[in-house]
Amino acid sequence: MALYQILYWQNIPSQIKVWDDFDEVKVELPEKFIAKIDQTAKEKGLTGTEDFLNQWNWSDEMEREGDVEEVAKVIQDELEKDSNF
Repeated sequence: MALYQILYWQNIPSQIKVWDDFDEVKVELPEKFIAKIDQTAKEKGLTGTEDFLNQWNWSDEMEREGDVEEVAKVIQDELEKDSNF
């Protein structure tokens, strides 16, 4: 069993953190997610440092079966599949 959280800029995911009692893995999502964050920030006029930084938030902790590497890969695959950009 592993715990995980997803780091979002508003509702756009950017990173996955997965851990258990022994290991921790952080996975950066592909460049298309960062590009979408940048594009959305510009469109909403949130390019000032404080405005931009205030949009980041971690999801609640969630649990999933598997080791940290497996869970990170599955979640990354799901987020990439569900993205519409």
